[in-house]
Amino acid sequence: MELTPSALLLASTVLLAFGFLVWGCCRRPLWGIVLFAGARLWESLSTDTAGLSATGVDLMAADAVALVLLCAAAPRLLSGGRLRLPAPVALVALCVLGGTLVVSAARGIAVVGLQRTGLDARPVFQLCAVALFAATLPATRATLTFFVRLWACYAIVLCGAVLLWWLDTGIGGAGQNVAVDGVLTEARPLSAMESLVIGQAAVLLLYRYGASMRARVLAVSMVVIVILMQSRSGWIACAAMCACLLVRRGRAGASRLATLAQAAGVVSFLVLAGLLNQSSTVADSLLTSSQDTTTFTWRVDNWLSALPVLHSPGDWMLGVPLGGDTRRLVPGGLTEVSMHNHFLDVLVHQGLLGVAALVALYGCVWRRASRVPDGTLLRALVLGLVTFSITYPLRPEQALLLGLLAVFAGRRPDPPVVSLPLPARPILETPCPAVPR
Repeated sequence: MELTPSALLLASTVLLAFGFLVWGCCRRPLWGIVLFAGARLWESLSTDTAGLSATGVDLMAADAVALVLLCAAAPRLLSGGRLRLPAPVALVALCVLGGTLVVSAARGIAVVGLQRTGLDARPVFQLCAVALFAATLPATRATLTFFVRLWACYAIVLCGAVLLWWLDTGIGGAGQNVAVDGVLTEARPLSAMESLVIGQAAVLLLYRYGASMRARVLAVSMVVIVILMQSRSGWIACAAMCACLLVRRGRAGASRLATLAQAAGVVSFLVLAGLLNQSSTVADSLLTSSQDTTTFTWRVDNWLSALPVLHSPGDWMLGVPLGGDTRRLVPGGLTEVSMHNHFLDVLVHQGLLGVAALVALYGCVWRRASRVPDGTLLRALVLGLVTFSITYPLRPEQALLLGLLAVFAGRRPDPPVVSLPLPARPILETPCPAVPR
């Protein structure tokens, strides 16, 4: 590339903008969280995801924001004197995940080049970089409220896209196809990853604003949309989170009104499902989605074929280099797609060290949940992520929740409120009246 004055001016502008964004995210970290969520939402809903080409790799908006957040995370972690850092085990686990990613990417660049490695590393890089930045946020009630509102807004936009799709093509299930602009595509509006986001938003709303009627109606509507999106992975994750939230709150002696409201919401889902069965079109698609076993059989075959990809002890410890050959034989021929299991994806590309770090992160959050405020919510989110990860990889937007889990796992319990006894009122001696003789 020739260094012309225009190119130098453009490079200087880009560097200044990059530095300004890093500075802004250091000073106002919530801006960076909103920026990344907006970039991911745009990529999820956009049909044209082409980005700026750099060395053969399209640089997406979320890639640039993730790089900014990674650069902003370093000074925030180093200035730990002013920050409440996450639990040490959770922080070390995130660092190990990032370290194994760097090693795998470096090996991939040496073996297959930058272009192929960059394409494979994109979602993992975003996941690790943003999770590390989110783990530097302060563990305060205001941070939790911000995340609940952000996730609710994210889910509302996704729900709007789903409703528009249904108005245009109708409600479809797994294995069904519809013609959109002359192109045959799947009948479901969005993937299982988006249904997980909507289910998480419903759980967050129920936990944070369970006493509000509007929040309960919105949460119930979201779960209904998850049901009609007909993704069984989303169903299982949403059911696991709601059940955990309901059981843990019941044991903790929470408000009867909030617990009964959640139970009523669960009953309303079942009633709605029963009513929908009276409609032949929706009932057929729901039954097809719930009874279809072909995708599960394919997933099991895919999981079993993943282990032979690891050839040497080095592959078992550090994983196959990103961009390396992960082709495997499944019924139907060779495939190179995702393992459809987040733990296996981590094992293949980041080795046993990466899997151990991920398990340590979840285990630390689950163990400390009983001793920190908002532990019920932490366990519900962990349960939803683990159950969903069995059948799907995690999308980069889940890095925000991974960082949130690490932050609140290290939150110190609120000091107990000690009520001091009121000082006794002094007894004033009154002179005795004179008694006449």
